[in-house]
Amino acid sequence: VLPLFDAHIHYKQPAWGPFPPKTVLELMDRSGVAMALVSSTPDEGTIRLWQYAPNRIVPELRPYHGDAGSSNWTKAEGMFDYIKKRLAAYPHTGIGEFHLHRVDPDDEPLLRQIAQLAKSKDVFIHVHSGKAPVDQLFSLEPALKIIWAHAGMSEPAEVVEKILELKFVFIGF
Repeated sequence: VLPLFDAHIHYKQPAWGPFPPKTVLELMDRSGVAMALVSSTPDEGTIRLWQYAPNRIVPELRPYHGDAGSSNWTKAEGMFDYIKKRLAAYPHTGIGEFHLHRVDPDDEPLLRQIAQLAKSKDVFIHVHSGKAPVDQLFSLEPALKIIWAHAGMSEPAEVVEKILELKFVFIGF
């Protein structure tokens, strides 16, 4: 049996009490999961797991914290500074998973900063969206490494295939 890499775990604050890091790792062991890509709301959950098992947890920076969630994180004051600070403090391998529900021109300055930061740090962008926001991210920084969460969940297979043919680094889950 091959060990599994779970590429999509969220360790949100309500889970911290009932599922401390030791329990999470025991559950991973029972399920045959050798390593996991983890992003959490807030990021402290990811860091708790990573500190407990740095050889098994691959941390990713989810921007959700405080009142910033999936529908308003791009409008939250100080978001870019928060992302920069967290990336400097911890060994995140990506920025995400975050949601982009649509292309909003008002989000472009923040997304451009995030794209440039991701490229400069050589980390992934992990986006949960349809095709249009993925296209927008690539237009802001063509060299991005994007993980398209749930690719094809809301897009027809032909759309996903065309993007893959272009230049996509694809990890589908």
